[in-house]
Amino acid sequence: FFVTMADTGFSWGNLALAAAGVLVAGTVLVTLVNRMGLASGDRAPMPPPPKPAPRDFTPEELAEYNGENGKPVYLSLKNIVYEVSPGFYGPGAGYSCFAGVDCTIPLARTDISRNGANEDWSVLTEQELARAGEWEAKFQEKYDVVGTFIPSYK
Repeated sequence: FFVTMADTGFSWGNLALAAAGVLVAGTVLVTLVNRMGLASGDRAPMPPPPKPAPRDFTPEELAEYNGENGKPVYLSLKNIVYEVSPGFYGPGAGYSCFAGVDCTIPLARTDISRNGANEDWSVLTEQELARAGEWEAKFQEKYDVVGTFIPSYK
């Protein structure tokens, strides 16, 4: 019933190797924690706030999202609403005229104004529809979709 240390395969050499492994792993962990800035009491960066669930926007509702009064900037292109905050579309920016509206017609016609905003874009020519499609591809690549524009003309 008695077991000796020799019977278990114990050796001081194996114990020393295991202790060295624990020390190396601990040193690596401490180095990583220090590089991440967590050792000084800093917290890990907060994740971004959750994105709003897509919803429908009437012209009046979309108009509220023009970057003023703390609201983000939304615009619609081909009845898809994108968040474009603030960048080129915020108050005072070069494309601020498109904030809070469906800008399919102005963008398709390369018109930096609200001429045709929120209007029925079925009047566009094939060439203008192609240009609107190019803008759509850019927006889909760059911006989050936040909803659907429900025009008043439908």
